Amino acid sequence: RMHGPNYQERVLDGALMFTSAAQLLATLKPECVAIDDLESLIALATARNQCEFEHGFLPQQPKPEKVRQWLDKAKEIIGRIAGPSELDAWIERCRFPQLDSSGDRG
Repeated sequence: RMHGPNYQERVLDGALMFTSAAQLLATLKPECVAIDDLESLIALATARNQCEFEHGFLPQQPKPEKVRQWLDKAKEIIGRIAGPSELDAWIERCRFPQLDSSGDRG
């Protein structure tokens, strides 16, 4: 589901990376990552690989509606694992600080 019809099965070897971890979790704990989630996760990984912060040589900004869709899917998956009450606290701990450029130091 993540790699399409040309996927070649391989023996799991080495460190778990994004796609191998998602596949493994979907196989072993389908209540956490559903098979139907995999298509969205590969789209997210593809967008990540095309941006300047990862592998991309020609940076492409994803469309805001796609980012919202992927964020909602990630929150749904993490919520299944961590529980909804823990998810909000976890997201808050990961939030980037807001900078105030108004010059008000008060």
